[in-house]
Amino acid sequence: MYTAFPIALSWLTKNVGGHTKRAMAICCVHAVDHLGGVLKFVIYPEVDKPIYRKGHLICAGATAVALLSTFILRRSMMKENQRRQFLSVDEYRREDAVEEPCDKHPDFRYVL
Repeated sequence: MYTAFPIALSWLTKNVGGHTKRAMAICCVHAVDHLGGVLKFVIYPEVDKPIYRKGHLICAGATAVALLSTFILRRSMMKENQRRQFLSVDEYRREDAVEEPCDKHPDFRYVL
């Protein structure tokens, strides 16, 4: 986990526009990370030693949910990039006119 954290954090900050929005996204990732550290004592109790069947099943379920949500997020970002690529002139002007659009600007592309 710790070796993948810098990569995940750099990907996250690249795909979130605006300073406040980016800072909140980083805080949410840190909160979930620390929550996992707190819950490890509940998921892996000493009474389950040495097999930890319940803990491994919970981690496998969390991994499955993470993979599914990653697939959905990636697919959504691909569709949004494609939609922004083929905007008409009127649609582009309408989306460009928004004040402080951050990552909603029509020129912004998500990194996959």
